[in-house]
Amino acid sequence: MALSSGIRHAAQEGALWLILFCAGFSGLYYFDEISGVLGIVKSIGDDAYNQSISEPTDGFSRGFAREVTLAAGRNGHFYSTAHVNGSPIDILVDTGASFVSLTYEDARKIGLRLSNHDFTMRMRTANGTTKAAPVVLDKVRIGDIVVRDVRASVGLPGTKHITLLGMSFLSKLKSVDLRGNSLILSN
Repeated sequence: MALSSGIRHAAQEGALWLILFCAGFSGLYYFDEISGVLGIVKSIGDDAYNQSISEPTDGFSRGFAREVTLAAGRNGHFYSTAHVNGSPIDILVDTGASFVSLTYEDARKIGLRLSNHDFTMRMRTANGTTKAAPVVLDKVRIGDIVVRDVRASVGLPGTKHITLLGMSFLSKLKSVDLRGNSLILSN
């Protein structure tokens, strides 16, 4: 049985709308990844965040292998900007920190709303013992390195000045190498 031209046209138009809907949904779902790639392309040659992206030097293609190089600041520490759940946050890389440790103010910036009863975790810091709120971050991105489901803590209001990028992020990477005044993160 042959379909009439009107039914065939409606079916083709319906299929086209379905394809457009799926493409739009995929674009929204992967928006952060697409934005990250576009931001990296835009920032090549710009050292605003003291980061550079390197290609593999061993002659092998690693597919989705990523590398970010952070330059040491004047005080020898490594600072960068991370996108936490899509929001930019200034961070200090701290291999002595067990977790990513957000300031209360940065936690609010990325949309976390905490109350007093959320601060159930006891933390030992260089300044003594304090309380923190345990959280899990959906996504942490530095340059083109993305780590999902990162355990973190949030400090009490006013107790910290910068968010720390600790081992709950760093341990999920392929390597963390210190070479002179550069810290090279690879996954």
